[in-house]
Amino acid sequence: MVGKPLVSVILPSYNHADYVGRAVQSVLDQTFRDLELIVVDDGSTDRTAGVVASIRDPCLTLIRLSENRAVHARNLALNHACGKYIAFQNSDDIWMPGKLAAQLDVIEGGDQYVAGFTSAEIIDERGLPTRGAWANGIFTTANRTAANWLRHFFDVGNCLPLPSAIVRRSDLIQAGAFRASLVQLGDFDLWIRLAALGEFFVLPEQLTEIRIIEGTNLIIAEFCDVSRS
Repeated sequence: MVGKPLVSVILPSYNHADYVGRAVQSVLDQTFRDLELIVVDDGSTDRTAGVVASIRDPCLTLIRLSENRAVHARNLALNHACGKYIAFQNSDDIWMPGKLAAQLDVIEGGDQYVAGFTSAEIIDERGLPTRGAWANGIFTTANRTAANWLRHFFDVGNCLPLPSAIVRRSDLIQAGAFRASLVQLGDFDLWIRLAALGEFFVLPEQLTEIRIIEGTNLIIAEFCDVSRS
């Protein structure tokens, strides 16, 4: 890649060999192409690293770690990122092709925005939409002022999906990035600190698909009152 990309996409992965290829390809298939994708294999013991390594694209960089959780994978990738904006993807989730383009139309047009999100569709292990999962309806699509976001976070909880997020790199660094001490809820902690720096926006379109795998992802449900989202 010649020059710095406008967007750096950070994707950590651990033992997601069955899903990571689709997650990576959904980033590389974006209609917006001025991007780099940094995948951090966080000490996987399955075929995850091999799946990613088999994908040939000049936008893709793979970092392999020998030990799981020895360092904070997203912060490590951030140290390598060159983009003006940072977007986050999970290794079992999927982006729609126009996700980044739609978000950039908004965030590039408003200096007040520090971060943007999209509505999300919940899918199952097979990649099919599901209507009966506990996570259906958990993510808000409402737009609020920064002050009201802070009130919402403390009254309700974390209802913004990390894999839909795009953040200004300068604001992310100013906020201190992710707290390495937080294995869970690191994104929620980050949203609180970012809301002190500027405004958020949420696109109503379902441009992110979040995969719910039985027995995982439950940490979200414990910290979001769906009835008040």
